[in-house]
Amino acid sequence: MKGMKKFITCLLTAALTLGATSAVFAASKTTDVTSPTGGIIVAALDTTGLDADVVEAIEDVTEKTDLDAFLEDIDGQKGAEDVKEALTGKKFLTGFFDVYAEKDAKPNADGTYTVKLNVPALKAGMTGIKVLHYSTVRGIWEVIDVDDVDYTNQLLTATFKDLSPVTIVIAKSSSSNKDTTNKTAQTTTKKTAPKTGASTNYMVWMVAAMAFIGAAFAVSRKKAAM
Repeated sequence: MKGMKKFITCLLTAALTLGATSAVFAASKTTDVTSPTGGIIVAALDTTGLDADVVEAIEDVTEKTDLDAFLEDIDGQKGAEDVKEALTGKKFLTGFFDVYAEKDAKPNADGTYTVKLNVPALKAGMTGIKVLHYSTVRGIWEVIDVDDVDYTNQLLTATFKDLSPVTIVIAKSSSSNKDTTNKTAQTTTKKTAPKTGASTNYMVWMVAAMAFIGAAFAVSRKKAAM
């Protein structure tokens, strides 16, 4: 009897641990944007230390997010009005990601940073490309013009006064056959991933519940036999 109770306890503990791990994995944020610029690091968004209103506006932005809804979220924040005007007729190409400089990064003579960004979602036919930036140094939203676009190598070049969370936006009218095909595949993949994580959690709980019911039934039968 004691052995059975110990077995059930261990089984449920393992299920709880696995379920929690799966939930954390499904909620993690990543970015596929990189930078070949020396000393410049591109990383998944980290909202530590940001104003709560800014965090609320940017942390869930993806390429599927409605830009008008986002602009409503940042209404009243510094730079929001100028950004709204500059983003008319735009849509998100990526979610937000962090860009920052390491000690060996070389700024321009005026202290700015010219950064190349490798953006896998960038395709020929996309127009009106801009960088939307929230400056954590100056506490302001701004839209940055790109200095150069290399569609072949999927590279954007832009110059920043300081480095912090950014996202890429393009004209709503941008289109190409390759872009449509690729976005369909990306959408399918990104929609599937969370469902897989959720299914994993449900399966873990289901297995644990079945094991518990089976063990309880076995114990009941043993008591009845006694």
